[in-house]
Amino acid sequence: PCRTGAYKVVVLLMFITLQCQCLTQSTNSIKRPDKSYHATRYSFIDIPLNWYEAQRFCRVKFTDLVTINNMYNNNKLLDALGGQVSLTWIGLHRGASDRWMWADGGGEALFTRWTEGEPNQLAADEWCAEASSSGRWNDVSCAEKKDFICYDRE
Repeated sequence: PCRTGAYKVVVLLMFITLQCQCLTQSTNSIKRPDKSYHATRYSFIDIPLNWYEAQRFCRVKFTDLVTINNMYNNNKLLDALGGQVSLTWIGLHRGASDRWMWADGGGEALFTRWTEGEPNQLAADEWCAEASSSGRWNDVSCAEKKDFICYDRE
């Protein structure tokens, strides 16, 4: 009889914990100055960081740096951010295989929106990608400090 009672207490505590987490997450989501569409929330972060710092920030506060898989998402992201995108980090970087990969583990970038002549590896250390207000991308040094865009799956 004692085991059954203990089990019920554990289940109840798990339920209460889950409810508290959901309430906390909902409250945080409401406070963020984000614009959403579909099941993804994008956040423009106005804190200049290098690409790796920006990625760490996004992984702690959200899901990761933004992944852009097609032209529809690229345009929707630009619309949602209302012109705030001006040379900001996105989650694209050159991987060990010398291919452009998404930071969230989504694999090689099959869709790209490079500015004409890019990526050009003009400097030897241009391993990360920035997006401009036109929605075009450029390869730049990951050490540069830029604002960035995070995404959060809801």
